[in-house]
Amino acid sequence: MMDTEIEAVVFDFGGVLTRAPLDGNIETLRALCGLDRPTFDREYRLQRFDYDRGTVDSLQYWTRIMSFGGAAPTQQSIRSLIEEDTAGWTRPNEAVLAWAWQLQEVGVRTAILSNMPRDILVRIQDRFDWIKRFEVRIFSCNLGTIKPEAEIYQACMEALELKGSKILFLDDSSENVKAARRSGMRAILFRELVEALRQIAQKGWLPALQAAKQEQR
Repeated sequence: MMDTEIEAVVFDFGGVLTRAPLDGNIETLRALCGLDRPTFDREYRLQRFDYDRGTVDSLQYWTRIMSFGGAAPTQQSIRSLIEEDTAGWTRPNEAVLAWAWQLQEVGVRTAILSNMPRDILVRIQDRFDWIKRFEVRIFSCNLGTIKPEAEIYQACMEALELKGSKILFLDDSSENVKAARRSGMRAILFRELVEALRQIAQKGWLPALQAAKQEQR
């Protein structure tokens, strides 16, 4: 096998395997928190690092956000926030999933590498049996480290037992893609599958998949 050939494709979860939240999801969260949109957007992102890392739980995360002038947290409001947040990040991208299964059929290994709070991870594992089809599943809340920190990429490479040059990583965050490249992985900034496939074909990274497509014609 050529040194440049990809042996494993690693997927981000939200924004790649599933689609990004709809504006309606965000508006519902904002209203539950009782904040204006700029304040909510800022704090949702800034407070997320600790939530994804697993150093704060859902109650602490949403209480922090609400403290910026919003409503007082209640057991019901926290439950509603978790469910709406989960709903926003769990709309499967069927085209990407179908491609992942195609990769598996031609012997390319697949993995997930994602920032993920524990509350949402538990719900994802309960609702999506397909998550088990990914050989390696690296979630930030289980490791105490988040993308774009180097440790999480290293953990993924170690779990796959592959050099970074044998791994292709897809993520919708440019910062996370740059960090993956620094770790030695090959990486693509994901927007749509068609564009990602064009880049992959252009670079000749998955010849086994290309050969399978030729045989099907």
